[in-house]
Amino acid sequence: MIKRILLVGIICLGLTVLLYYQFYWNNLKHTAVNNSISTNLEIANQINANIENLTDTSQYIVNSADLMNKLSMYYREPGDYYSNDINLMLSGLISSMHNIRAVYIDGPDDMQFHSLDSLWPEDIEQLSSDNYQEVHDQKHTVGYSPIYSVITNATTYYLLTYYYNFNIGSRNFTMTIFFNATSMVSSICNLTATSFDGCVLSNYQQDVFFQTGDVGSQEEIAKENYTYKDVNYLEYKDGYYFSGNIATPKWNIVSYMNRSTLFGTFLEQFIISLVLCVLMTVFLIIALIPVLYCIIQPVNDLNLTMQEVVKGNLNCYSSIQTDDEIGDLSNVYNKMIDSLNRHIETILRYQEKEQKMIYNLLIAQIDTHFIYNTMSIINSFARQGKTQEIITANSALIKIMQNCLRVKTIDVTDTVEQEMDVVKQYWIIENMRYENEVELLWDIPKTLYKENIPKNLIQPIVENCLFHGLVDEETGVMMGTITVLMRKTDNYLQLRISDNGCGFPSELLLFLNNPGEFTEKLNERGKHIGLANIRQRLSYIYGKDQNVISIYNDHGAVVEMHLPIA
Repeated sequence: MIKRILLVGIICLGLTVLLYYQFYWNNLKHTAVNNSISTNLEIANQINANIENLTDTSQYIVNSADLMNKLSMYYREPGDYYSNDINLMLSGLISSMHNIRAVYIDGPDDMQFHSLDSLWPEDIEQLSSDNYQEVHDQKHTVGYSPIYSVITNATTYYLLTYYYNFNIGSRNFTMTIFFNATSMVSSICNLTATSFDGCVLSNYQQDVFFQTGDVGSQEEIAKENYTYKDVNYLEYKDGYYFSGNIATPKWNIVSYMNRSTLFGTFLEQFIISLVLCVLMTVFLIIALIPVLYCIIQPVNDLNLTMQEVVKGNLNCYSSIQTDDEIGDLSNVYNKMIDSLNRHIETILRYQEKEQKMIYNLLIAQIDTHFIYNTMSIINSFARQGKTQEIITANSALIKIMQNCLRVKTIDVTDTVEQEMDVVKQYWIIENMRYENEVELLWDIPKTLYKENIPKNLIQPIVENCLFHGLVDEETGVMMGTITVLMRKTDNYLQLRISDNGCGFPSELLLFLNNPGEFTEKLNERGKHIGLANIRQRLSYIYGKDQNVISIYNDHGAVVEMHLPIA
């Protein structure tokens, strides 16, 4: 029992730690992760805002009707006049846009137009980059360069180049906008420094456009073909990665944070709280062991006593005498054992009588069915005016009823001889109706006449053979032979009743030999009531587990029973 108490204590301690971790540590982790997701989405929103600014600028320039007219006029009348005019117009269009450094338009016939702003060598390099060439060759409508830096006068500038294709008539133009991304990059770096270990800006093909700080296992994750397209959070083996989508250029901003960074501020607090919780739980368990022992020991003793009752020992009483709930339970248990023994004794006295009464109720069901059929025959004779036949039929019925009254109410068996006499009287009635067209053969040795068999067992089966086996459904004529055979072995009486009629249909045989479905499917009013009733009565006498009856076809219908000899 001490082992059980210790086991309960260990389980309680484990549950305490588990619950503490579940409701405290996981809550800290959930809060930190959500804060990081929000910060990363803030970075993504800032990038989205700047990209939308670039897109709006390109549309503003392209939608300038004056610019489009000047470009069209230039190609009708090439010359410096229109070229210089276009350059001035480009400068005017971006003059109020403080983050737009310059605009460059590459037109047909290798003609270039640009605003009057000066370009740095790093800017010129972007006009020969692969990204520019893909847009210029019309593989894409728009394109972006990676964010690149330029240092001038000890000041670092971060720049981004935007490429855009547009058409005037059949002529294709490629516009390049040089965007000052210094403010955007500074904001990204500040947010990253305060919230993450690093971040990387890339497209869905993992081409890096900007990177700052420690970005963890980005390259390893990329090799596993992992995409952040549909998620904003990934827990990897070395830390946590937070993704934000930039929709227009189809970029991702992925910020990295290792575990120590994410949970460092909460770890010490969590450990101290956990240690205090564990110590308190252990102290409570140690203090409760004596109390638990005093409570559990009487319960254990009472349990052992009850197990003896389960084994069948109904004279096993509890010896617990205490002034608490366990003592009350012990007294109630002892009274229950006394009451149980009295009830068992009463049940045993009435069980046999009850079973015999139920059996005779089933016999009464057969008697009612038989009387119903007999009265139908008498009515038929009356309609035909056959007075003598009515007298003979009534006499036979009276003898059958006298035989039923002769047996005591609680008797469930009768002799073979008496059962034969009932059938013979019944046969007188049936032969009067069908004019001896059906023959009844007896194959029972006289030595078995005094053997006891279940009461009213043969007549219902003979009646079933007569009305269901030997009748022609089309003409209503009955012809054939019914044979009643009985033999005795060391263990049982074999009773076999058969006819040479049409036999049972296969579907009916399936139900007749399935005790579970037999009474449910076939015990309909006026149809196969005899077979259903006999199966029920035999189960009452010999038990449901004893399948003493079998029904099959053998040149006609056969009902065979093996009745155990007591």
